Amino acid sequence: MMFISFFIRSLLLAALPVTLVITGFGTNYEDLIAARERYAANKQNDIVIVAIREPWAESYLNGIKLAVDEINQRPAKLLGRKLRLEIEDAREDYDKDRPVIMRIANDPRVSAVLGHHKTEVAIAASVIYEQSHVIFMPPLSTGKDTTTHNFNYIFRMIPHNGVMARQLASVAKLLGYKDIALLYSFGYSRRELAFLFEDAAVELKMHFAARRSFDAEKDDYRDIIAQISKLPLDMVFLSTDTTSGARMIRQLREMGVTAPIMGGNSLNLGPLRNLVGESGNGTIVPAFYRPRAENPHHVEFIQNYKSKHQKPPDQNAAQGYDSVNLLAHAIEKGGSSQPRFISSTLHHLAFWVGVTGVHAFDVRGDVVGKKYFFQVLQEGNWNWLPVVHFPYILWQFDRQAKMTGLSATAPKGGFVKAFVNTESETQLRILQLKFLHEIFKFKRLGMIYAEDGDPGVSTKLSNARGFARENEIKLETCGVSQTGMTPVDMEKQFIRCLGKLSLQVDMINITGIADPDSEMLRRLQAPLDDYKVPLISLVGDTNLGEFASLRLGKFGQGYNTHSEGFITLFGNIVRNQHVHDLSAKVENLPIVDVNLQKLDDYNLLRTSPLVQLAPDFLIETGK
Repeated sequence: MMFISFFIRSLLLAALPVTLVITGFGTNYEDLIAARERYAANKQNDIVIVAIREPWAESYLNGIKLAVDEINQRPAKLLGRKLRLEIEDAREDYDKDRPVIMRIANDPRVSAVLGHHKTEVAIAASVIYEQSHVIFMPPLSTGKDTTTHNFNYIFRMIPHNGVMARQLASVAKLLGYKDIALLYSFGYSRRELAFLFEDAAVELKMHFAARRSFDAEKDDYRDIIAQISKLPLDMVFLSTDTTSGARMIRQLREMGVTAPIMGGNSLNLGPLRNLVGESGNGTIVPAFYRPRAENPHHVEFIQNYKSKHQKPPDQNAAQGYDSVNLLAHAIEKGGSSQPRFISSTLHHLAFWVGVTGVHAFDVRGDVVGKKYFFQVLQEGNWNWLPVVHFPYILWQFDRQAKMTGLSATAPKGGFVKAFVNTESETQLRILQLKFLHEIFKFKRLGMIYAEDGDPGVSTKLSNARGFARENEIKLETCGVSQTGMTPVDMEKQFIRCLGKLSLQVDMINITGIADPDSEMLRRLQAPLDDYKVPLISLVGDTNLGEFASLRLGKFGQGYNTHSEGFITLFGNIVRNQHVHDLSAKVENLPIVDVNLQKLDDYNLLRTSPLVQLAPDFLIETGK
């Protein structure tokens, strides 16, 4: 427990009597851990997990119950054993919850606990669960100190306040906000988010016109609002809970503050829309679950949840559902419900995909790959803000690249600026090649191209050669003819090209081929799998469908940024720019479609920052 912050040390001291109680009655942690290991190792026993029921937790528990029911309905259940769910009530106060935490920790049947969303409780509880070797998965604890003490058994299920703050700042920058009022309620996590947002916003050249704290238990905030109501503001940043946030929003609008309001995830945990009414227009909040009608996995989850509860799942339900399924995946993959094996499996997990996104964990137990989407309240309805989450991911990619050393291919001003300023598809293809190189550090690139039929191929080849020459990358090419060719002839040409390239290159790009036969591509996957060579495509390339390992498109291909809907959606929340200026900023941002499993099979996933890019679209996984 080295490098523990002062706050953690204080909580450890508060928890010290608990430790003495355990040992004082003749029970020590070693005996407890041994008993837990013996119970979990017995294949005749149920696998026991505990969920915490808290005031906000109805839908979270419903998501957990749905996942448990689905697992137990499988023919083999979970390693041939029933998954048993036990529920404990808690009050979001450590002193009151400590008996519950101790009861869970002292039960040798328990492998994992899901709950304790409040950061102050989660940090203290983590000390006890760590000592007891219980897997602890807090659903919504965003305080950074939750995972800064080098514990092995805690796995955060949501990006922490540092990630949230930087992503919020990135969205504020994209929307043109320069002058901000910072309002935050008392409480550790609320203050932390506010201060971290301020740091991130200042780094992005934004200015704070006012900073005020307030008591979330009060009913009247008009004295604070009066101090900022006459200031020229682009945005109000509000870090508090849903109930007090709704009161603050109503009073801000009542006193003439019309600027958009942006808050953290805690502002979005309750029925904010119902509490604020029309006053909520222009309120922007992050969410870690965005249901997608085109995603079969999402559709199945939504249908199953609705059939049980007669309403669609919210993000809390999705979080509970993912927590159980991720835990079950780790148990199956590790072949054991013993917590030490679950912990090791989760720490070394390349990726896992749930309805709330991509999950992997760093050494501290922080979730990697998951991100926040954003929605705005307009006319009583939540509306998703497309693509605004992606500049943050590129920004982080640039930051990480600078820390590890930029390659020669990386644009000097960073990828965020480069994608925004790209003016033509030709430039965009070269930039996407640079982006791919920064991800995979490939040294040898192969191109299979059409010798006829696509007038743009010669330009693509010429640009690729220039890119390779400038960056000391080996380029190997192989042409195929399409005119008058039968499917058998085409397949022979592809076999020839793949035979030539597979032994010489790190990845293969296919361009200019008109509608390649899917069955042919399926047959050609075998040699690529043998040699672990991924197929990649850029904007304007041949559509390889599910056979691509990675596809790079652009946002403007799938979403009309000049449409009336886009203008209406962003018109009231952009500042210091026109909506068409925003359109230009997002038009060429990369949309990343990726087959994570294929790249992991090729040993390319763990050595690249691809999971950290948190791709929205996952080829072949259906997720």
